[in-house]
Amino acid sequence: MVARLRLLALALTVALVTVGFTVTSAEAAVAKVTGLKSTSQNHYNATFTIRWKPIRGATYQARWASSKGGLARAAVRPAGSASATSPALNRCSTSWVQVRAVKGAKVGKWSSAKGVRFKNPWAAKPSVRGSGISNGIKLTWPTSSYATRYRVRWNAAPFGNFPGGDAVVGGGWLSQATRTTSLKISTTPRAGDKMMGVAYANPVYVRLDANNACNKGIRSSAWTPVFPTAPDPGPGDGFRMGSYNVELSPSASQPTRIAGLAKNINDHDLDVISLQEASGDTVSALKAKLPTSWRAAPSIRLSGQQIMYDQNKFRLKASGSFLVPNPQPGKDDLITPWARLEQVHPSGGATSQDVFVVAIHLAENADASKMNKKRDAGNAARVAMRAIDAINPNDVPVIVAGDLRYHREPFGDVAGYVEAPPTFVRGGYYDSLAAVKKTNYQYSSVNGHKTQSPEAYGVATRPDYMMLKGFDGSRAYVNVANWKYNGSFVSDHNLIYADLTIPYR
Repeated sequence: MVARLRLLALALTVALVTVGFTVTSAEAAVAKVTGLKSTSQNHYNATFTIRWKPIRGATYQARWASSKGGLARAAVRPAGSASATSPALNRCSTSWVQVRAVKGAKVGKWSSAKGVRFKNPWAAKPSVRGSGISNGIKLTWPTSSYATRYRVRWNAAPFGNFPGGDAVVGGGWLSQATRTTSLKISTTPRAGDKMMGVAYANPVYVRLDANNACNKGIRSSAWTPVFPTAPDPGPGDGFRMGSYNVELSPSASQPTRIAGLAKNINDHDLDVISLQEASGDTVSALKAKLPTSWRAAPSIRLSGQQIMYDQNKFRLKASGSFLVPNPQPGKDDLITPWARLEQVHPSGGATSQDVFVVAIHLAENADASKMNKKRDAGNAARVAMRAIDAINPNDVPVIVAGDLRYHREPFGDVAGYVEAPPTFVRGGYYDSLAAVKKTNYQYSSVNGHKTQSPEAYGVATRPDYMMLKGFDGSRAYVNVANWKYNGSFVSDHNLIYADLTIPYR
């Protein structure tokens, strides 16, 4: 009986096969994914995209790890088509990926492991832009290709030349997503501050480094000068103050030069001007060419500096002179004139103030070392400030305008060897170049009778200054660069001027 049943079953099976039916205990196995290859990298996001040969009717799963051995423990991520993008990976080492196909509840075997590694060239050269903020600067920059981090360095001198090396904003590297940072600087001038701070009118020199952390190469932007925001002078009586080294006391015997100097002064609508290398004859010749409203403070014999003013704006209240040390061997001390000017039409009535103007021209010993020239100029500035304080005990706003023989190089902030402009600033003065609007600061105020080009480092050194005390900054500063009369320079220095506001009491 049993034998008969076995024969019957066998016959039935043969019959089923004969008519085209197949019987299985499970679906056929899901195919293994093959042909993995990387198609692109996104270095910024640290991701790779891979592709593989598609399997009809399948979806996929992928897993990524930093080592082959780590794949078994890696998170499984769905992939709907025959490609997948990784999570963020380590850019500096090989990562590994596997893919498997899925059909319904069935999953195929994992593919062979595929290693992927980022291309890691040096970061592209970055660029940086700066703008002023109150007592500081703000910096921004665009993405630099292949950069994974940025660093902002600053220095108090062009090309990083201030002693002590560069300082780093924030102390170190910034993330690749960072696009801006800021730097606050000293608000009160003091010894050792590297001549930083609004009153000095020195820019902060900044440089942006970009680095791909997977290699040692660092690319850097050019050094960029950035000025802190200057304060708005606020309410008061406005006027335009100029300073002009007219070179070797020209007189009426040089009519072309006199005509050109007068035209430069008149064309720029000045109200007061300090003249250096100007004699009484220079003033007389200029008055003959300027509008009839122009006057001069009484000329001091043997002084090469003069003060002139438009009497429609000011009248002379008092004048005199004091002595400034002359470091030239065997030479007399320098006679330095001053004038106290009263406003003709003050807008603030009893709250308006006079202004105290000093015309100054420091001298230097040509045989002295650069450091000793700094020392001598700083000493002369201290003597001048003491003299002004003695003559002006009521603290009428002061302008010291003229040639201060400024030599920033060699750069430094060495006690006893600080030159005149920063010495004035540390004595409570304010450089008029620290203005809301600045024009032609890229040019030196000395032209040497040659057409000028902007300085390579963005802000030129200059001997000509207008130092302010009792003012709340200046509205505008202009260096009248490349101005010519009948095609020629009429002085080896440029006229400089500032729009100032005498604050109400």
